[in-house]
Amino acid sequence: LQEQYEAKNISLTPGGSVTIKMKICASVKEFEVSLGEKEEDLALHFKSQFSGPGSRTIVLNSRHAGCWQSEQRYSNFPFQQGTDTKVVINFSASGFEVELPDGQKLSFPNRQGFKKLTYMSVKGHIRVKSLKIQ
Repeated sequence: LQEQYEAKNISLTPGGSVTIKMKICASVKEFEVSLGEKEEDLALHFKSQFSGPGSRTIVLNSRHAGCWQSEQRYSNFPFQQGTDTKVVINFSASGFEVELPDGQKLSFPNRQGFKKLTYMSVKGHIRVKSLKIQ
């Protein structure tokens, strides 16, 4: 079962964070979290791929005017099917720090220089247990 959550009126400014606690489905293919001004302009797109080409990979990217930018790929993959997990995304003026459940921290630049993020989506083969924006 794929779930999707979308919010178009959040207020995330530098110094803020998003914490997502979720249950990863046993049949998961992927899940993703996006933050930006709108779907066509994303400051951060976090995608966790469990199957298919590039499986067991984390991909970070951004999107400007509907066009994807160059992605960063990470093969250290701390997620497991059928488990509870937590991801924390910290936002600063210079970029993002994504804290993974194994303690690994991934950095991604604020390529478009966003000062306020108003859009967020979470989707995939997961069940969101809690979502906190600070």
